[in-house]
Amino acid sequence: LRVLRFFTSFRLMLIQILASMMNLMWVSGFILFIFYSSAIFFMTGIFEAYPSQDEEVQAVMRDFYGTVTEAMLSLLMSVSGGDDWVNRMQPIRSAYWLYPWLFVIFIFSMEFGMLNIF
Repeated sequence: LRVLRFFTSFRLMLIQILASMMNLMWVSGFILFIFYSSAIFFMTGIFEAYPSQDEEVQAVMRDFYGTVTEAMLSLLMSVSGGDDWVNRMQPIRSAYWLYPWLFVIFIFSMEFGMLNIF
Protein backbone atom coordinates (compact mmCIF):
# COMPACT_ATOMS: atom_id res chain seq x y z
CA LEU A 1 0.00 0.00 0.00
CA ARG A 2 2.85 2.43 0.81
CA VAL A 3 4.55 1.65 -2.48
CA LEU A 4 1.48 2.83 -4.40
CA ARG A 5 1.56 6.18 -2.53
CA PHE A 6 5.21 6.61 -3.43
CA PHE A 7 4.53 6.05 -7.12
CA THR A 8 1.61 8.51 -7.05
CA SER A 9 3.87 11.20 -5.62
CA PHE A 10 6.58 10.32 -8.09
CA ARG A 11 4.12 10.52 -10.97
CA LEU A 12 2.93 13.96 -9.84
CA MET A 13 6.49 15.22 -9.53
CA LEU A 14 7.34 13.92 -12.99
CA ILE A 15 4.26 15.59 -14.49
CA GLN A 16 5.20 18.93 -12.89
CA ILE A 17 8.79 18.70 -14.12
CA LEU A 18 7.62 18.00 -17.66
CA ALA A 19 5.07 20.83 -17.44
CA SER A 20 7.82 23.31 -16.53
CA MET A 21 9.99 22.38 -19.53
CA MET A 22 8.41 25.07 -21.72
CA ASN A 23 9.39 27.75 -19.21
CA LEU A 24 12.91 26.33 -19.11
CA MET A 25 13.15 26.58 -22.89
CA TRP A 26 12.02 30.23 -22.88
CA VAL A 27 14.46 31.19 -20.13
CA SER A 28 17.31 29.33 -21.84
CA GLY A 29 16.56 31.09 -25.11
CA PHE A 30 16.48 34.48 -23.42
CA ILE A 31 19.79 33.92 -21.64
CA LEU A 32 21.32 32.63 -24.90
CA PHE A 33 20.17 35.83 -26.63
CA ILE A 34 21.74 37.96 -23.87
CA PHE A 35 25.05 36.10 -24.21
CA TYR A 36 24.95 36.33 -28.02
CA SER A 37 24.22 40.05 -28.17
CA SER A 38 26.79 40.79 -25.46
CA ALA A 39 29.42 38.73 -27.28
CA ILE A 40 28.82 40.70 -30.48
CA PHE A 41 29.05 43.97 -28.55
CA PHE A 42 32.35 43.12 -26.83
CA MET A 43 33.83 41.65 -30.00
CA THR A 44 33.16 44.96 -31.73
CA GLY A 45 35.19 46.82 -29.12
CA ILE A 46 38.01 44.31 -29.20
CA PHE A 47 38.28 44.30 -32.98
CA GLU A 48 38.41 48.12 -33.01
CA ALA A 49 41.43 48.02 -30.69
CA TYR A 50 43.03 44.93 -32.30
CA PRO A 51 45.34 46.59 -34.87
CA SER A 52 46.99 48.91 -32.34
CA GLN A 53 47.97 46.15 -29.89
CA ASP A 54 51.18 44.14 -29.71
CA GLU A 55 51.27 40.48 -30.73
CA GLU A 56 50.88 39.07 -27.21
CA VAL A 57 47.70 41.02 -26.55
CA GLN A 58 46.40 40.15 -30.01
CA ALA A 59 46.92 36.45 -29.25
CA VAL A 60 44.91 36.75 -26.04
CA MET A 61 42.19 38.65 -27.90
CA ARG A 62 41.99 35.90 -30.51
CA ASP A 63 41.94 33.16 -27.88
CA PHE A 64 39.13 34.66 -25.81
CA TYR A 65 37.13 36.63 -28.38
CA GLY A 66 38.22 35.35 -31.81
CA THR A 67 34.80 34.02 -32.86
CA VAL A 68 31.27 34.53 -31.63
CA THR A 69 31.20 31.12 -29.97
CA GLU A 70 34.51 31.75 -28.20
CA ALA A 71 33.24 35.13 -27.02
CA MET A 72 30.02 33.57 -25.75
CA LEU A 73 32.04 30.87 -24.00
CA SER A 74 34.27 33.53 -22.43
CA LEU A 75 31.22 35.41 -21.15
CA LEU A 76 29.66 32.21 -19.83
CA MET A 77 32.89 31.26 -18.08
CA SER A 78 33.09 34.75 -16.59
CA VAL A 79 29.60 34.54 -15.15
CA SER A 80 29.50 30.90 -14.09
CA GLY A 81 32.90 30.61 -12.43
CA GLY A 82 34.63 28.67 -15.19
CA ASP A 83 37.34 31.32 -15.17
CA ASP A 84 37.85 34.46 -13.16
CA TRP A 85 36.16 37.36 -14.92
CA VAL A 86 39.21 39.59 -14.44
CA ASN A 87 41.19 37.24 -16.70
CA ARG A 88 38.54 37.50 -19.41
CA MET A 89 38.42 41.29 -19.02
CA GLN A 90 42.14 41.77 -19.80
CA PRO A 91 41.67 41.94 -23.60
CA ILE A 92 38.71 44.28 -23.14
CA ARG A 93 40.84 46.71 -21.13
CA SER A 94 42.83 47.55 -24.24
CA ALA A 95 39.66 48.68 -26.03
CA TYR A 96 37.90 52.01 -25.57
CA TRP A 97 37.60 53.07 -21.90
CA LEU A 98 33.86 52.39 -21.78
CA TYR A 99 34.09 48.66 -22.62
CA PRO A 100 35.65 47.52 -19.30
CA TRP A 101 32.97 49.37 -17.37
CA LEU A 102 30.24 47.80 -19.47
CA PHE A 103 31.84 44.39 -18.95
CA VAL A 104 31.66 44.89 -15.18
CA ILE A 105 28.02 45.99 -15.52
CA PHE A 106 27.35 42.87 -17.62
CA ILE A 107 28.92 40.61 -14.97
CA PHE A 108 27.03 42.36 -12.18
CA SER A 109 23.67 42.23 -13.94
CA MET A 110 24.08 38.58 -14.90
CA GLU A 111 25.28 37.46 -11.47
CA PHE A 112 22.85 39.36 -9.32
CA GLY A 113 20.00 39.93 -11.73
CA MET A 114 19.40 37.39 -14.43
CA LEU A 115 20.74 34.20 -12.93
CA ASN A 116 19.20 34.79 -9.50
CA ILE A 117 15.80 35.61 -10.96
CA PHE A 118 15.69 32.73 -13.41
